[in-house]
Amino acid sequence: MPRSGIHNTRKSPAAADCRWFLNARTAKHIIFAVAGEYWEKLCRAVGLEKFISYVQDIQAFGLEDYMPDPVETRRKQREAVTALTSIFLGKTRAEWMPILMKADTCVTPVNEIDELFDDPQIIARKMVLDIDHPTLGKVKQVGIPFKMSETQPEFRHLGPLTGENTEDILLELGYTKANIKKMKDAGQINFARE
Repeated sequence: MPRSGIHNTRKSPAAADCRWFLNARTAKHIIFAVAGEYWEKLCRAVGLEKFISYVQDIQAFGLEDYMPDPVETRRKQREAVTALTSIFLGKTRAEWMPILMKADTCVTPVNEIDELFDDPQIIARKMVLDIDHPTLGKVKQVGIPFKMSETQPEFRHLGPLTGENTEDILLELGYTKANIKKMKDAGQINFARE
């Protein structure tokens, strides 16, 4: 089992300023940014203002050897991470999220699949839709991930049922209705259930 603590996400330049916290007791994750103002807001939100000046050292996770004093950078990282870990373990993710959101930190929970459908951001962005299915009733479908200011994409329909387009496709391929009927009667093809 992974241990509780602050972990580095530096796998690519795009992730350079993000860290994640895992509370191993609850197995719930939070991911947060440590760039400039967000590090300061995070430190203030959790009462660790003395670490605000460590911003460059915290951002240097994985790049310590390029810092003017790598040993000092690592010492500051350990000190801040130890203090943050201790603070974060004092509350659950559900307790931390409102505190961190109110402080305008750049933070988000890392949801499990079953939590996804109730996430306020997912709901607000219509990332999960309830769509009418012809045989199953309402089904959940992933929404359109990008939003545009003038032309909003929309979800028009579910994919076809198995066999729904079989006859049309066979006709396009040159089969006659008589050939299609023979194949259907012989059990070689199926059509969608009516």
